[in-house]
Amino acid sequence: MGLLNKAREDEKIRSRIEGKFGEGKRRYGLNLIRTKLRETSENKVAIAILVMNLMTIIRKILKEIFCLFLQKQLKFPQYDKFYFCFYDISLRFAYL
Repeated sequence: MGLLNKAREDEKIRSRIEGKFGEGKRRYGLNLIRTKLRETSENKVAIAILVMNLMTIIRKILKEIFCLFLQKQLKFPQYDKFYFCFYDISLRFAYL
């Protein structure tokens, strides 16, 4: 049973990695690289991955700002950040 669980965990990891490469091809142009030199191709891939990481960080920052804005504007009580952002907002807006 231990080998089966290990194989499942490995498959989950591979699936995540392949999904990120697919996202890079669809949204960040990794499939459009047509450079001749190996170093240039590696630099373009590194820049695309850097942009993907920056976009993830920006999304997290904007989400935090949005949650703080809602807390201030709608005068929600101070909850745990994760509870407020993922659970409470959806329930309150469902009843509006």
